[in-house]
Amino acid sequence: MLAFAVICLLPLLDAAAVATVDQSSDHSPKGWTDEYIDLILTFVQAVIKDQGLDPADLPELKVSFSDTVLGITWHGSAKVYNGRFSGLSTIHRAGNTDFTLDGTTLNLIANLGLNDCSAHYEAQAEFMGITVGASATVKISSVDVFFDAEMIIAPGSSLQIARFEITNIGHIDINVSGLGPLDWILELLVEGIGNSIRGWLADIIEGPLRDILQDILDQYVPEIPSKLF
Repeated sequence: MLAFAVICLLPLLDAAAVATVDQSSDHSPKGWTDEYIDLILTFVQAVIKDQGLDPADLPELKVSFSDTVLGITWHGSAKVYNGRFSGLSTIHRAGNTDFTLDGTTLNLIANLGLNDCSAHYEAQAEFMGITVGASATVKISSVDVFFDAEMIIAPGSSLQIARFEITNIGHIDINVSGLGPLDWILELLVEGIGNSIRGWLADIIEGPLRDILQDILDQYVPEIPSKLF
């Protein structure tokens, strides 16, 4: 499916390539990498949606807890499931790119980001024979990602990702509703959800999203403006 999506996009990529390196335009060589990354991310966004990653399935999370009542320790558990995460396709350039051209090696770095990400889970808690159903909603203000790639300027070469990793996850707001008499486990459940989402984000961005980005970079090799030589 990914290969099909990339092939379908190639005619558009070719047309955009001409616009990107048009030396008769008003664009200076300094801004060509901004345009290149913006173009690449446009197609990354499309493939993310095509691959069913926005919204994406979240893993189930289960936490255990206990409380002592009248000298007896009781055990219970809570879980969130059927989780869906929205926002991966908002990936975009955040600020200017930077590049160096050292002989025959091009190095390009950029700060990328995700905005207004959210998630929703169904939830359930059980303690002392009491079982309640609940739900959890999550909002993440921002996710910052660092991109670093380089390319040997030679036939058949393309930009190869050296680093593609999360540098910061903004405020995570978690709201769990419906726990009723078991709302005292809220803190434990919220902490578990936050940690689970942080780990999941790192895995999916530095795994599947990195692979999607590399596939697009392999298909679309930047044409370096002649003014730089």
